[in-house]
Amino acid sequence: MNLESHKDFRKAIEIIQHIENSGGEAYIVGGAVRDFLAEREVGDIDIATSLLPERIIEIFDKVIPIGMEHGTVLVRYESASFEVTTYRTESGYKDFRHPDEVKFVNQIEEDLARRDFTMNAIAMDQFGKIIDPYGGADALKNRRIQSVGDPALRFQEDPLRIMRALRFASQLEFTIEDQTIKAIQTYAHLLSHIAVERLAAEFEKMYQGPGYKAGINFCVKTEVVNYLPIFKEHPSTLSLIPKSPLLHFSEVIAFYQFKVSHWTIKEWKRAWKLSNLTRNRTDILLRSLEEYKTSHKVTEWLVYNLDETLYPSFARVLASLGLEELTVKDMLEEQASQLPIHSEKDLEFGAKDLIELKSDLQKGPWIKEGLTQIEYLVVNKQLTNQYSKIKEWAEQWNPPANN
Repeated sequence: MNLESHKDFRKAIEIIQHIENSGGEAYIVGGAVRDFLAEREVGDIDIATSLLPERIIEIFDKVIPIGMEHGTVLVRYESASFEVTTYRTESGYKDFRHPDEVKFVNQIEEDLARRDFTMNAIAMDQFGKIIDPYGGADALKNRRIQSVGDPALRFQEDPLRIMRALRFASQLEFTIEDQTIKAIQTYAHLLSHIAVERLAAEFEKMYQGPGYKAGINFCVKTEVVNYLPIFKEHPSTLSLIPKSPLLHFSEVIAFYQFKVSHWTIKEWKRAWKLSNLTRNRTDILLRSLEEYKTSHKVTEWLVYNLDETLYPSFARVLASLGLEELTVKDMLEEQASQLPIHSEKDLEFGAKDLIELKSDLQKGPWIKEGLTQIEYLVVNKQLTNQYSKIKEWAEQWNPPANN
């Protein structure tokens, strides 16, 4: 693969050239090098340099000082953004995340020594030459996740690296080297020091990868499951493995909740500190799953109540449960196009009409219940969406006495 063939690599190379023309040294580092060598799609491109951040600010026109204390600035170049960080070493991690001391150094090899896994500790110059002091290229070739140096030290510095190892096993379909596995088992308890939001981000990504089954199995094998919110209460639950990947946390919850129902959505939200959006998505998915479970098919009422934006999620959850193939998304879209109405607002007979018709009744929950029944009948084509037809039905309808 040619470096110049990737537009952002070309821009990164030009940044490196500017730095080297200004008396510095610079390399592309991290995930971009890993994915380039593995012939995977390359995302963000990070650059490491011998120059201090103050000098980078002088060289480039548009620089955002996002982490000056750690030597990091964001260089905006031709409408693209690149993190540029001074070579550094780190020591002391009292909060299990941030180094207590950062020391700027002059050699790229020293900078690579602080990284998590050998496949992420590779640097590449502007000509494609590799700097690989820890055998990262060999690890990529052998599809192996291995810590840089002593894995015990790496995981004690930042225990989130444990979850990153499991996530990489899923995303890259790699195995985890034996000593790294042993260290994960030994230091999994340190995950209790990690902010749950950081755990959630890595956990969600683990379910997205093509090797998600291996990632989940590693999670069980290393007993990491015992330190994950919710799952630690019933560790065996994680042994229930989806039949296909899941892309969002709401889908993961819907899968396990449908399988075991040990918890409430409220408990999931509190334990994982999930957003209201994730909770609402999960609620809708679970209601749709219950409708599917009752009817054994995708009904008009299910489609009507399922937000269009959740069609792909619902299809993935059904596939993960082995209930339908992913092509169910096309079925949902087709059925949605044939619905007589798409929301309560489309009804020719509304709440005001129902209240006028039942003027002898005091307002109460019966109004919403009546409209829901009308919606259901119209959606299922048991009642025509015409004012006169719905009025005729409503005249015969008797609200429950307790309403």
